[in-house]
Amino acid sequence: MKQTFQMTKLHFSFQAFLAVLLVFVAHNTWSQKHTLDLKGGLSWCDQTGDLFNNTDPLVRGTYGLNYHFQFKNRMQIGAGLMQTQTGFNAPIVFTDVNGNQIGTASTSTSYAFNYLSVPVRIGFQTGNKFFFYGNLGLSASVLTNAEITSPILNENLEVIGEDKFDLSDKVAPFELAGFLEVGGGYMLNAQLGVFAEGSFCHGFSSLTSTNFFADNSFSAYRTNLLLGLKFYWK
Repeated sequence: MKQTFQMTKLHFSFQAFLAVLLVFVAHNTWSQKHTLDLKGGLSWCDQTGDLFNNTDPLVRGTYGLNYHFQFKNRMQIGAGLMQTQTGFNAPIVFTDVNGNQIGTASTSTSYAFNYLSVPVRIGFQTGNKFFFYGNLGLSASVLTNAEITSPILNENLEVIGEDKFDLSDKVAPFELAGFLEVGGGYMLNAQLGVFAEGSFCHGFSSLTSTNFFADNSFSAYRTNLLLGLKFYWK
């Protein structure tokens, strides 16, 4: 009977220890800062690869929601859901047999790619009333739409309109990219802040596929300037 009582007492003590440990972990976790960012802005987009030369930037947009968990040591991790737009302008220059330009000016064909992106990041944030942060991350994206906008020219090589062609079933359906972002902001009160962010993102995967420039490779990159609202809770 004595042995049974000791074993019961030991079992009860272990349960109590686990309960205290769980309460401590839960308190330590939820006492950190949680933030939800709503942000959006402009993206200056272009490409790198072995297919197109001398392409020009295309200005598009990026917007979405991101969640962050900030530890007491100022480190933070996060993930989000973003609508990402990228692309580039491929100039069309007409020349004669001697290589001289024909027409008054060059024009461009625009390639536009739209994605639903899930970024994951790790970084830091410091400051109270005024705050600053920096993050590194990876972004996995699913193509939602892709199209080409080509100029319509008259016999004098003047632009008189444009044609659009859907590429959604030809472009590679997924993109993997890496990004760096830095920003800063101001807390309006204990729960709400405003911020501005600059970021650079470059694709690791090619946009080409077996149905889209199969023998070549090129990746999209973009520089973003975003504004947003930051909501805090514990």
